[in-house]
Amino acid sequence: MKPRQPDVRQDPAVPARSLLQQASLVARSYYEQNETMLGFSATRAHRSDPSITFNRSEEASEGQVSIRDVGPSTVVLVTLDSQGAAWCAAQTLLGDSFGRGDVATAAECNGGW
Repeated sequence: MKPRQPDVRQDPAVPARSLLQQASLVARSYYEQNETMLGFSATRAHRSDPSITFNRSEEASEGQVSIRDVGPSTVVLVTLDSQGAAWCAAQTLLGDSFGRGDVATAAECNGGW
């Protein structure tokens, strides 16, 4: 008997991680245009992709992306899935990292998805 594959449509993490991937493209584009992450804000990010609701909240929200730890070459993006689990994506000069948790800094966003 062939093992049953999980139905990704039922995985609440999939939409949250997809949202973070889309938001990461917005952040990367900002960095490439400005050669810094300084100035990257919810307003500027939303102008770049109006389909995403960005905020600067210290607490993650479902369906929104919180922008945190903005520095010259760093940013961390955080969201919640429909079951309340937090997910993060970080960009630094060392590369991108992904993880779980309602983290405040890029260094805390690790462990992968």
